[in-house]
Parts: sequence; structure tokens; C-alpha cells
Amino acid sequence: LKIVAKDETALEYIYYYWNEEDETKLEAREESPKQIEEKISILKGENVLTVIAVDKEGNETKVEQTYIGATKPTIEVFEEEGYVVIKVKDDNEIKKIEYTHNETEYSSDKENTGTSLNMKTAYCKQNLVSGKNTFVIRAYNITGLYSEKTIEIDF
Repeated sequence: LKIVAKDETALEYIYYYWNEEDETKLEAREESPKQIEEKISILKGENVLTVIAVDKEGNETKVEQTYIGATKPTIEVFEEEGYVVIKVKDDNEIKKIEYTHNETEYSSDKENTGTSLNMKTAYCKQNLVSGKNTFVIRAYNITGLYSEKTIEIDF
């Protein structure tokens, strides 16, 4: 996340903090008195970021915004006794798994109802066919992030 505070004349400082944590203060730099920028990492889960900017005149502007920090689901694929096993993990919750196997499409939500799998780890197992097996796998989490993986297995 990039914080940018601007003033038409000059900023004195900004400070920011997540939820009720201690604040971090950034003074305006001589070479850039009208703007202060800072890149910060978004915390995992749902958190409120508060940023307060103060100009040289002492005028204060406060902005609060909620961010949901999440990572993409992970996809692992391995072969097991004539099957391919797809393992999907997510820190929050897996919403849906879709994959195509040699042009045939599969989905954990075939009717597209939007109902979540309500799991942090899920497995799918698919028979391999003789010859070339091409898989395109997409895993979605409840925050809207997704991962995609393509693999080919000769069987």
C-alpha cells in the first residue's frame, strides 16, 4: 500500500497506524516539502489504517480506511496411482476450485451460486487418461484473489 499526502504549500509531517497500534511519524523532507510518500505492508485480515497529515500551519487532515490483507490461494499438483491430485490451500477460506482437463471443465460450484467451500485446504482427484493430460487449474478465495496453474502429464 502506498500512502501519499500532499499540500499546496508545505507539509510538516504525517503519522499513520493500524487499528490501535502505535503510530509511525514521518517528517516532510527538505527536497519534497509538499508531498510525503511511504510504502507499507497491509496486515493480514481486516484492519483499519488511520493516516493523519499536518501542514506547516498546523491544519490536520485525518483519513481512515479499512483494508483486507490476504494472499492468493496456493495450488499443488501431484500424481498418485493413475490419478492427479490437486491440493488447494488458503489462509482465509477457499471459495471455489475450477479446472479443465483435456478440454473438459470441472468446478466445485457448477451452478455458479457463489457458495463458498468453507475450507482452508481442499483436494480434488481426477483420473488420468492414456497419453497427454493437460490441466488448467484456478483456485479462488473469499477475498476475490485467485491463482492459476497449468500442467501437463504424460500417462
